[in-house]
Amino acid sequence: MILLPFATGLLIARAFCQEATGPSERCDDLDRVLYSPPRPERLKKVVVTREVPQQQELSKLEAAPSPQGTARLFISRPDYMKAGPWTTRAYVVGNTARPLALEIRFDDHASYGVVAKWINEKLIHFHVSWGRIVGTDMILNVETAVFLYAEEANYSITVLPCEEKRRAVPK
Repeated sequence: MILLPFATGLLIARAFCQEATGPSERCDDLDRVLYSPPRPERLKKVVVTREVPQQQELSKLEAAPSPQGTARLFISRPDYMKAGPWTTRAYVVGNTARPLALEIRFDDHASYGVVAKWINEKLIHFHVSWGRIVGTDMILNVETAVFLYAEEANYSITVLPCEEKRRAVPK
């Protein structure tokens, strides 16, 4: 699944922290994700244009159809075996009745990559990881090429040792 690299990073971080606090101590009930407005410098790394590559280039990529099949989403991932910075490109292409043509470029992201999923025929949810514990969630309207939602997700509390999580819980 596309989510695997990001989820793997969080699992590794949790395992490392559990090792530091002792394997028998678990406190998942104290986990939470903090959301805030995205940093402007990160949003500058996400660029939407109304163009797509030639069909022969897209044919090399796996297509994710929209729920009703009126559009397709393609993801071109970087070669993570090469040193970063990495860039992921997403392409949205419509059918004859709905001639969509978008490229969404995510520059300088972490090796956990970009996760994309159709919500409905108009909206796509993107999650781009900027590092091990910070990412941005965004919802794009493919008809207007405008992001309707963008928030930064901070997973730092989920990787803290249990004692620090307890101190972080609001009283």
